[in-house]
Amino acid sequence: MDIDLITQSEAVAEHIVVKQMEYETDNESVLKGTFDDYAREWWNDYKQIRESHKKRVVPIFVETDERDLRVYRPATSLLTVLRPSRYIESPFHAFRFVSLIPLERSEALGGKRIERWSSFHSFLARGCGDVEDHCTLLCSLLLGFGLEAYVAVGTAGGEPHVWVITRVPKVGSPLKTIDFWETMTGQRMELTDPRVNKFYKTITCVFGYNKFYANIQPSDKVSATKFDFENDSHWKAMDEEQLKKIAPLNFPVSFREPEGLKSLEETEAVLKEKISDYRMSSMLVSTYFDEGLSYILSPALVNYELERISGLTFGNEEFKAAIAQAVPDGHTFKAFPIQVQSTDPKQIFACIIQNKTGREVLDTKGDSIRFAIRTKLIAYPEHISATWTIIAVRYRSID
Repeated sequence: MDIDLITQSEAVAEHIVVKQMEYETDNESVLKGTFDDYAREWWNDYKQIRESHKKRVVPIFVETDERDLRVYRPATSLLTVLRPSRYIESPFHAFRFVSLIPLERSEALGGKRIERWSSFHSFLARGCGDVEDHCTLLCSLLLGFGLEAYVAVGTAGGEPHVWVITRVPKVGSPLKTIDFWETMTGQRMELTDPRVNKFYKTITCVFGYNKFYANIQPSDKVSATKFDFENDSHWKAMDEEQLKKIAPLNFPVSFREPEGLKSLEETEAVLKEKISDYRMSSMLVSTYFDEGLSYILSPALVNYELERISGLTFGNEEFKAAIAQAVPDGHTFKAFPIQVQSTDPKQIFACIIQNKTGREVLDTKGDSIRFAIRTKLIAYPEHISATWTIIAVRYRSID
């Protein structure tokens, strides 16, 4: 992040004058002076509240990739109320979808990170993007599901970082549950989760659709921050009427429907061949598969994806009972699940071999060895998918 452009009012003012960008609203073009004047005054007021505010990173304007130029727009213009197709069924499916889009850091020559925010269209067209792109898309999707969602700006792990925050009212209470949505890992954590303060260090501002709040509390540490955005002694808000005048960079997009699902039976058949070839070449043993045990593995794959989406699991006791029924007395059962973003059996097998636990399953020795394998594809829009594969083995140990 170029701190000089964002944290110093003189630099912001100079940048605004030089660029003289225009925003289009409906059928008329409005000179970018009105909001800039307001933003400059708002920023000066913010700095005067506390001396430490001059060093806080509060990105009223962010650099975008628009027209391959250094174009700066108000941060709130990157968000919209985005209502996805039926292929994204809940906020948790939206989170899973966004977290599956590959992360690609924007770097200049020499490795210095470039903070440049993309439009939905360029982000989805590339099929990858930086954390900022993931957060604006996720926030807009959560807004579409009716959640109170914001992009948060601060630091994590000692580096500048952005993530998504939601506030959900508690039933029968004036309090709200604060959740942090981390697109880099696909983890959602409540503010009370001990992991939050271990990873997230500071928070300087949050912005939503036509909302912008800057942290004016004595400390901007996440652990010391109150998230009552409406409290003007804790957060300095920008005028919503001023924010509504800004033309959005992002407009609702029509997601491409998932492509036709490839034959999972074919994928499993190739994986069986590769497992058999591997064991024959490395151990000189034949490999046999238990089709009944393979079928029983299916609920586990459903559960793995559900857990990533909602943090919940179901049917564990029933699954364990089914495995116990399928594995003979005196035998040991081992399984290894893995998720990749491809149905290519060569890629799936390579990931299994590269994993220590996966390789241990393949190298199993004993009596009456039977392998099982099952694959499931969960398709999302924009050709994004999660392919879950589980390999298992049952065997009787020999001393």
